This record gives sequence, C-alpha cells and structure tokens, in this order.
Amino acid sequence: MNTDLYECLKTIARQEGRPIGAVLEDAARAFIENRKEIVAQRNVLEALDNSMLEHDTLYKKLAK
Repeated sequence: MNTDLYECLKTIARQEGRPIGAVLEDAARAFIENRKEIVAQRNVLEALDNSMLEHDTLYKKLAK
C-alpha cells in the first residue's frame, strides 16, 4: 500500500478513536458497494440497449 494512503488511514483511525482495521473494513465495504452499483447501472444500460434494438420500430411509432 502506498505510504501516503496508509498514513491517511492511520490519521482517520486515530481521529475517530478506532482501530485501523475497522477503517480498512469500512473502506473495503464502500468500495464493494460502489462496484455493485456500477455493475447494476451497466446491467440496466445493457437492457435498455437491447430493448431499443429489439423494439426500434415500436419506439419510433410511439414517438410520433
């Protein structure tokens, strides 16, 4: 781990009166949740693209 990053984590842990392991767990959880949201967004956009391709004619008629 980058030394500057580790020092920032230690500072946060000290300021919050928590062990650095707890701060690292919070950071890991936030990272994982962010990734889940990105995957979910990607899935929604992919479904929209598929729908647009599949129902192009219908969408054009509805737009008129």
